[in-house]
Amino acid sequence: MLCVHRDWRDGETERGRQSEAESHAATVQPARPQVKRRSYDDPTRHPGSLAGPEPRSYMVLASVEWEGVPVNETLMFRRAAVTVAWALAVLAAFRWWEASPHSLGLPAWTLVFVVLYVGTAAVLQGAAMRSLRHPAVRSAAAWLALVVVVVIAHALVPMLRLRGQVVPTTFIVIMLDLGLSAWVLVRALLMIWSGLARWLALAALVPYMLAVTWAISVRMPGRSYTGPLPPPTSAESTLAVALARHVRTLATDIGPRNDDHFAALDSAAAYIRRELAALGYSVKELPFEVGRLRFVNIQATIRGTIWPEEIIVVGAHYDTAGDTPGADDNASSVAGLLEIARRLAGTQPARTLRLVFFTNEEPPYFNTEWMGSRVYAREAAARHERIVAMLAFETLGYYATSPGSQHYPFPFSLFYPDRGDFIGFVGNPASAGLVRRTLATFRRGARFPSEGSAPYGFIPGVWWSDHSSFWRHGYDAIMVTNTATFRNPNYHERTDTPQTLDYDRFARVVEGLVGVVRELATDER
Repeated sequence: MLCVHRDWRDGETERGRQSEAESHAATVQPARPQVKRRSYDDPTRHPGSLAGPEPRSYMVLASVEWEGVPVNETLMFRRAAVTVAWALAVLAAFRWWEASPHSLGLPAWTLVFVVLYVGTAAVLQGAAMRSLRHPAVRSAAAWLALVVVVVIAHALVPMLRLRGQVVPTTFIVIMLDLGLSAWVLVRALLMIWSGLARWLALAALVPYMLAVTWAISVRMPGRSYTGPLPPPTSAESTLAVALARHVRTLATDIGPRNDDHFAALDSAAAYIRRELAALGYSVKELPFEVGRLRFVNIQATIRGTIWPEEIIVVGAHYDTAGDTPGADDNASSVAGLLEIARRLAGTQPARTLRLVFFTNEEPPYFNTEWMGSRVYAREAAARHERIVAMLAFETLGYYATSPGSQHYPFPFSLFYPDRGDFIGFVGNPASAGLVRRTLATFRRGARFPSEGSAPYGFIPGVWWSDHSSFWRHGYDAIMVTNTATFRNPNYHERTDTPQTLDYDRFARVVEGLVGVVRELATDER
């Protein structure tokens, strides 16, 4: 930005001299930025003067021409500044989206982006924004009206039935918050820039968001194990046999287990209680009722010796979907948790360790108030318990080594392998620290492929288990999974049987998870 110090009465004479000088310079020099000076009459009178305006010196903003194209440097600076503000807002949204109170039906980030949109218009267009007819004001009013309608609709209709399933309208609110925020962002960029710069700004959105996604959700400590797996140790071979026995008992001997197969659900609960009692645990049933049915979560506790008020919860659901035997989903996780309980029996961890077997994770209770983990987390929050970490085991037994056997929601296929031979540690941005910590521990102790991710909780698959119940109450929680439906063709099918699981790989994963749980329960952080 150039400033010219001048007297208003010299305007005409100086403009003539300036014009001649510029014409001469243009004939002997190549094109270069040229200063365009503007003069303005000052209509104010000096106090007490009757002779008209006094000569006054003042600062005049200059513009620049580059080869005949006028450029206002002040406006360019403002455009750049508000663009940086939007980039920071997008970064904040990626990192703290989960902190917005979606459970209240409030599209919080839409409100943030609308306020920033109005602020952008005010910075660029100044006094023109005082008019209620200004396009930016009218657009913001329309968006805010939509937010109000959404909040009222969510309060009146908290649940919808779609294709026979009960779906919380909170999910619709989250999708609307995402879509409307993105639309406000695009509209802001269209307002800030024009011409070629507008298209460059819009094109830059894609690589910028991919870079932010990588930095927040994908970047993880250490490296995944690659190469042929070493021969199993004798302990891993013994563990594989034990895991297979648990899975066969639950999936074959007991079979489908849910409210449509209530006797089988009770049988699965009884089997878990017996196994824990045989290991010396004092088993606690945590019952709750839904209609006329009585469901139970099952808990075994090892009290901490140094920080007993800090609680680590490791959980797995023991019910199944529909008429499926549920070998991978989720007898495998129950088996893994039972064997971890065997390895930890009699230990004295620094923090209190709770091993919890949840009921009602599957439809029709999934993501409702009567989901077993939802009941557990709600009651823990009501007691103000300090749950410092929660691990939910979800489908641990199925692995595939062929190319193309692994799939992901977009854009995560750009970052992760296409072979389904790894175990995944998955959280949301708020739990990214726990994802990185547990993954680093696993990679140090296990020679097995592993991946970690901390994307938005609303991305398909990320919230599909018991860990999401703990997110609702502000607890750090992650899911340990083979990615279920993104890998296993038998997911929620009657073909989800014990013989489809890879017990050798399964045992290696559980062996690594023993070390993860030990580290969480003892490390001083």
